[in-house]
Amino acid sequence: MGRRMSVGLGLVAIVAMAMPSTSWAATTRSRRANSARRSGPGSPWVNEEGWGSQATGKLVYGTKNTLLGWTKLISEPYAAHRDGRSVITGIGRGAMDAVGDTVGGAANLVTFPLTNVDGRLPDGGL
Repeated sequence: MGRRMSVGLGLVAIVAMAMPSTSWAATTRSRRANSARRSGPGSPWVNEEGWGSQATGKLVYGTKNTLLGWTKLISEPYAAHRDGRSVITGIGRGAMDAVGDTVGGAANLVTFPLTNVDGRLPDGGL
């Protein structure tokens, strides 16, 4: 029972350290807004208000991209054909995006309590 208690307290401590203070969260939001202006849009969960909403959004976003990232193997070549581009290029882009979305989704899934970390995915993910 003592080992379970120490593991539980350790997890509570990690979550408590990951929860930002109000002033820190406001500063982080303004940094994200400036970053988005410089390098394109970030993940959709970044625009949520409050740690709980952001963590939930990041968890859902990570799960969706981890489980469905492989669909880029099909959707990118189809989009290339539909738009009159090279299907071979679409296959290559689909393979790269599929790996990026799946691995990036897994990273978002693992780090969902850390809402100050925004790993951007290819084409904004799924």
